[in-house]
Parts: sequence; structure tokens; C-alpha cells
Amino acid sequence: INPGDWAVDEPIIVNGNLIISPNTTLSFANDSYMIVKGALSAIGKNTSPISFRAKNDKWRGIYVLNAKSKSKLRYVNISDVLALETGLLKLTGAVNFYRSDIEMENIKIENIDAEDGINIIESLFSLNSLLVTNAISDGIDFDFSNGDITHSNFINIGGDALDFSGSNALVSHVNVKNARDKAISVGENSQVDINLSYFKDIGVGVASKDGSKVKLSQSTVEDYKLHARI
Repeated sequence: INPGDWAVDEPIIVNGNLIISPNTTLSFANDSYMIVKGALSAIGKNTSPISFRAKNDKWRGIYVLNAKSKSKLRYVNISDVLALETGLLKLTGAVNFYRSDIEMENIKIENIDAEDGINIIESLFSLNSLLVTNAISDGIDFDFSNGDITHSNFINIGGDALDFSGSNALVSHVNVKNARDKAISVGENSQVDINLSYFKDIGVGVASKDGSKVKLSQSTVEDYKLHARI
């Protein structure tokens, strides 16, 4: 997809890899979405980012699946997005990666009307400098995925900021402010190492359950409603 401002009135479905150029804005109609059956490369620049946004009110998100190479997103803004539900396909996330390794850096996703802002399933991930804000439920849901998330911020989250299931992860320099449920939820035999992070105005700071193991160090939990750790 070449640079420019593009109106997307119908779903985009790509059988293969997709490259989106810097300085590109895709404005999606209400029932439009993007499915990439391969790797997604959306590498913007600080002065020429890539934007996915609603043409009117909301749009139906992104699904990347079964990629043979790593997807890379840098300097990308995503806003006003629903969960990707169409016909028999009903995903929980606004942005979904299934069996598709993903690298994200300098990503902003806001105004999310979905169970998960980002859902990563059975994939390797490296996430750096993310801002997730104004989500009605979870910020990022990791299912049976391994990787690290660093230098990222989660603000005004209706559920958990980070939710791990069956995953191994490093969480470092992550700030969570105003999360209704947990800053970090670790379940289903996950192993998560959390350090140098800050959680404020949350229900629970860190929850470990279902045989999971959590190491928490050099981090601060303030103004929690229920517990700092459980």
C-alpha cells in the first residue's frame, strides 16, 4: 500500500505478506477490516507514521495469521476500533496475531471497544514503547505466547492491562494508570518476570493464579482498590 490517504469501504483480505508504506492513512468504514494471511510490515517513521482509523465511528480491526516470517509494526497509530467479528469469525481482539511472530515499537492504540486491545496467540513477541489507552476491557491478552514488553504505558483500561495465559514473558519499565481490574494478570501456568514497573489507581497490582510463577522486583504499586499482590 503506497503512501497517501485511503478510504477503505470494503474488507481488505490478503493471501500473503502485506507491506504498508510510511505516511499512509487507512480510514475504514464501519464494517471494514484487514485480514493478512501472512506477515504484516507497517514500518512508519516518527515524522511520517502509519495510521489505521475509522472513517466515521468505528471499524473492525486487524487479523494477522499463520505468517511464515515476522510481522513488524513501527510508528503506527490505531484508533476507534472494535473486535473483529464477521460471519463465523469472532475474535476477541481489535488487533490479533495468531501463530504470527510480532515485533512492535512506538505503537499507539486508543479508543478500543473490544475484549482485548491486542490479542497475541501462539506467537513470539517483542513489544517496545506502546501506548494503550481508553480500552473498555483488557489492554493486551497473551495466550500461549513468549516474549518481552518494555517501556510501555497503559492508561484508562476497563479490565486487565496485561493478561497472560500459558505464556512466558519479561515485563520491564511498564506503567499502568487507572486500570479497573488488574495491572498484570498471570494465569494458566505462565511464568512472568516483572521489574522496574509502576502501577497506580488499579484494582489489583499483580495476580498470579493457576500454577503460575511471578517474580516482581524494583516496582511500585500505589492506590490499589483491592490488593497490591495476590
